Amino acid sequence: KSPFFTQDFMYKTSNNTGLEPGMEFPNAQYIATDFHCERALNSWTDPFLLNNGWLVGLSDLDTESEYVRERIAAYMTDLLGIGFSGFRIDAAKHIYPGSLAAILKKFKDNLGGGELPADFITYLEVIMGGEMQMLMCNDGIYNIGKSFEDKMKAAGLSDGDIAKVKIWESAYPKEFPECGSWQIPSERFVAQNDCHDDQNPGSSSRDM
Repeated sequence: KSPFFTQDFMYKTSNNTGLEPGMEFPNAQYIATDFHCERALNSWTDPFLLNNGWLVGLSDLDTESEYVRERIAAYMTDLLGIGFSGFRIDAAKHIYPGSLAAILKKFKDNLGGGELPADFITYLEVIMGGEMQMLMCNDGIYNIGKSFEDKMKAAGLSDGDIAKVKIWESAYPKEFPECGSWQIPSERFVAQNDCHDDQNPGSSSRDM
């Protein structure tokens, strides 16, 4: 019999929820220790909470874990094998950019290590809000602009690979360039016409 885990990593109910949610996902091969500890995401400018907090109560994978990175990269590889051309990475600002770079490199290695396919495209969904300075304008460990490019290069992605990793974010084109100058090439920005958020009445993303 598999071990029983709760969100507190103890054999009892969670102090936060009073429930006994076993953090086991056998089909995805995740157990409780593959997730960040349960904590509220109550700051949008604290990099630690952005990365480790549970967005709207959703369990949060520990993407600093090599095992978790390998599982995500393997899943992406499987999807390409059945005909996908790329991915929309939802809520990307809640993943440390260094982890994203490492996952993309593992994915590239799974494909043989050469250039990513010519028709491949992936893009990060990033709602800026009041975090724009941290996420795009100021260099730092949580910057998804130039600093993220540098992390992808350091991980082993080529310039051609990086050009295929694009960003959709919540600013209107009339507000570009947000930081007073382009932080990434304009070709790496995505215009998103439709997505599951847009189709959901009441979604805060519909007006973007």
